[in-house]
Amino acid sequence: MNEIRVSVSITTYNHEKYIQDCLQSVIDQECNFNFEIIVAEDCSTDETKKIVNRFSEEYPDIIKPIYQKQNVGLCKNTLDVLNACSGKYIATLDGDDCMLPERLQKEFDFLECNQDVAMVFHNMQIIGENINENTFNNSLHEKGSVINLEDFVNGGLAHWGCSSKMYRRNYLPAEGILCNLKCIEDQHFHFQIARNGKIAYIPEVLGQYRKHKSGLSQLNKKNIECAVADLLFTYSDALRFGITRKTVNKRLSFIFYDAACQYLMLKDYIKFKQYIIKSYENFIFFNTKHRICFMLKELPRILFFLKTLNNYVYKIRGKQII
Repeated sequence: MNEIRVSVSITTYNHEKYIQDCLQSVIDQECNFNFEIIVAEDCSTDETKKIVNRFSEEYPDIIKPIYQKQNVGLCKNTLDVLNACSGKYIATLDGDDCMLPERLQKEFDFLECNQDVAMVFHNMQIIGENINENTFNNSLHEKGSVINLEDFVNGGLAHWGCSSKMYRRNYLPAEGILCNLKCIEDQHFHFQIARNGKIAYIPEVLGQYRKHKSGLSQLNKKNIECAVADLLFTYSDALRFGITRKTVNKRLSFIFYDAACQYLMLKDYIKFKQYIIKSYENFIFFNTKHRICFMLKELPRILFFLKTLNNYVYKIRGKQII
């Protein structure tokens, strides 16, 4: 029986340094079911297409490539991948990230055994230049959990990495991914899927998330403002589906605090102060760092020094000072 149980969704653009490792990590999965790899190559300007083509010729029964004739952007590229998936479940992987060998089997087994769960995530190791090898997306001490939609939003929709999720294909939102969201469309997408059931976390490192200079998370002012706009839409939209105002206000506070911290590291102290003040509009301090940043908002250079020192210690030791 050749039924496809899992579709691995991969989008890639200018990933010539990483796409080979990405695809090979999926080919090397140790699982007892059939899976397919749908990889959409968005008209890259480097050698990405050649690498994808080589893999698809070597594994024609597994890899099903989509070659865009012109650059269509992440949203349209992702929609094309999702529309081509045929598995009961969809596992997402970015073209510059990797799976560890047991990922598909463990997430598949979890969803098979827990019919009330719509989507499952796992922990990821963060890799890249000048990154401590003991750096992870979540604490290694974090326990497994199965939570409802309110708790999912309360914990932050980005708490678990995009390249770690597997979900039921029949829970895909009818509208797909909203292409009016330009930077962080995946969080709204996660939310729409999670409305159909519970969300689970497997506390095992089953993948690698890569940080690099050309990645979508690269820090610059344009990306910060774009991300803020997308996240404000996503969390405001959550109110329509019964998420409490208290939970939404907490996330909005974090969005503004996070933007303030990013502007701080860019030494844009005016924008830092604007956003750190907005972060306390709802009178919420969600952790000690937030409180310290707000209290020292008139001393941004001191905060910059402390945060730089904190980041340095984290790279070296894998632990922060505060």
